[in-house]
Amino acid sequence: VYNMERYLPRVIQCLKAQTMPVFEAIFVNDGSRDNSLAICKSAASEDPRFRIIDQPNKGVAKARNAALDAARGEYVCFLDPDDWIEPDTFSSLTTAADREMADIVMFGVMSEFFDNDGNTVKRTVTHTPMEGVFRGEPFKKYFDRLATNYLVATKMIRREFIEKHGCRFHLKNIGEDGLFYVSVYENDPECLVIIDKPFYHYFIARSLSLSNSYHPERVNDNFYLSEAV
Repeated sequence: VYNMERYLPRVIQCLKAQTMPVFEAIFVNDGSRDNSLAICKSAASEDPRFRIIDQPNKGVAKARNAALDAARGEYVCFLDPDDWIEPDTFSSLTTAADREMADIVMFGVMSEFFDNDGNTVKRTVTHTPMEGVFRGEPFKKYFDRLATNYLVATKMIRREFIEKHGCRFHLKNIGEDGLFYVSVYENDPECLVIIDKPFYHYFIARSLSLSNSYHPERVNDNFYLSEAV
């Protein structure tokens, strides 16, 4: 969470609306200068499922790693504070993972495009590359289909797998999702479940973000990501 006071009420509401009652939501305030921390604290005071980590600004990778270090749940999902998820997300994903003993559950995403006034101007669904239950070494067998589906927001991962293999976000300026994804699939998850439903809503504003702006000083980080893959 970094200067997200405008969007936090929406993401908090989508968490409260989850049909699965038992979960923990860890908000990492990464040195926000607005009212983000106060909003998080207020939510946590009303809902014991919400936990707060407050730290100086260290960037996305360190914030996510702090949450991983503090996590206690059986599974891990990542949710950016300006995005939101469907009410049945946690219930559907954990049911599938429990049934199949999956290490990873992958799902679709709906991109929500907004104009400068906050009005939705377009919605597009990104479907999963395939659907079903895949055992053995699915990331080796279907590497050509799965390698580019690297957004961590569209994955639920068994925490025991993450800890066993020491998976953490690399402290690069760009491509954190891709490098984390590599650290997961290179350790050969034994069971992958893919659900072609857009549980995740990805907020896209007209103004450019870190992920879609050109930064010449980050070219080396892109080469680092390509080499890792």
